Amino acid sequence: MIRLFADANIFVAAAASPAGGSAVLLEACRKGLIEIVTSHLALMEADRNIRKKLPPSNLRRYHRFLEETPL
Repeated sequence: MIRLFADANIFVAAAASPAGGSAVLLEACRKGLIEIVTSHLALMEADRNIRKKLPPSNLRRYHRFLEETPL
């Protein structure tokens, strides 16, 4: 299986653009096609940046991904 390290930028980009490349990678992870590896610090940075730069609906999308996807 392909293993991908995702930093905060991947999560922020996916939250901002659900049809973009980063979102496609996260969807592949959700479907079990690839494995995403990340760190707690990257997830905290993504959360902070999404809260700071994007509308609340994007934060909900990010949190939904975290709930539905094993990292």
